[in-house]
Amino acid sequence: MNSNSRTYLEAFIAIEHNLAERCDLPRGAPFTQLVDTLAKQHATVRYMADDLKAFARLRNVIVHERGGGQVLAEPNDWAVRRIQQIAELLIKPPTVAMFTRRRVMSVSHTTTVCAAMALMAKHHYSQLPVFQGQHYMGLLTTRTLTYWIGSQPAPFTDVCQTLVAEVLQSAEHWERAHFVAVTSELTEILELFADHNREKGHLDAILITHDGHSSSDIIGIIVAADIVHISAELKLYNE
Repeated sequence: MNSNSRTYLEAFIAIEHNLAERCDLPRGAPFTQLVDTLAKQHATVRYMADDLKAFARLRNVIVHERGGGQVLAEPNDWAVRRIQQIAELLIKPPTVAMFTRRRVMSVSHTTTVCAAMALMAKHHYSQLPVFQGQHYMGLLTTRTLTYWIGSQPAPFTDVCQTLVAEVLQSAEHWERAHFVAVTSELTEILELFADHNREKGHLDAILITHDGHSSSDIIGIIVAADIVHISAELKLYNE
């Protein structure tokens, strides 16, 4: 058995052990059953399910099928790298905590539209969470502002006199944010964006709090532009 096979099997055993520890199935349950069961509960396993099952088939060939005492198949370098990456992702899944390092700016519902627009322009933000005291009211986005300005009758409303709360009233049906806990896995974020776009309409932002509740302090924000960074962190396009 060459070094690729040994490294591959070590990574596979680590994955199998990790899945078995997280699953309530009886000891010795088939690997594919572990994957199918945990895929219903964990986004990371769900994302990697097809790869895991394919690698399980290769593992069976390496371990069980031999010709003249020789292994009939050896994993190539790509397969070895990929199964090691998957093992790392499953054993220690990356979380949204990486997006809590940047400051999240918000505004009060009594902030003027003029002040909110100036803040967005200064910091190059496309959305701002809006609060009434500790109560989350909604998300003010550049799209909201564009629609609102375009809907104003002549003479045009003075944006330095209009409050953000008034603008939010016209955005309640299309501006969407979702709250997640700081422990949420990055794969869950990809699913949220995909599910919203497919079934519920555009998702503007994912807001991070310690417990996932909208009543808690926002400590991070994820927008659609961050999907590229998430994909890179998860090595979804490994070559």
